[in-house]
Amino acid sequence: MPPLKLFPKRGHLCFDASFETGNLGRVDFTSEFEYDLFIRPDTCNPRHRLWFNFVIDNTRLDQRVILNIVNMGKTKNLFRDGMTPLVRSTSRNKKW
Repeated sequence: MPPLKLFPKRGHLCFDASFETGNLGRVDFTSEFEYDLFIRPDTCNPRHRLWFNFVIDNTRLDQRVILNIVNMGKTKNLFRDGMTPLVRSTSRNKKW
């Protein structure tokens, strides 16, 4: 008999960075709607963490969560001029 495969309940987020440019190192569950994310350092300069690339799966429709990127470098410079993270959703007509 094959082993039983368990799937998480819908809405329990699954994070993945096991692809070439994925750099998510660790995820800490903070509360029901909040997660602390730790980014792995850049390959060429281990002191820098200037970008992030990962996938979140198993979401519910209209689910809202707070993602805190805890160890991001240069946080004061990144968003003060109106820059925002780029998000792509496969459930929203594949728009960025």
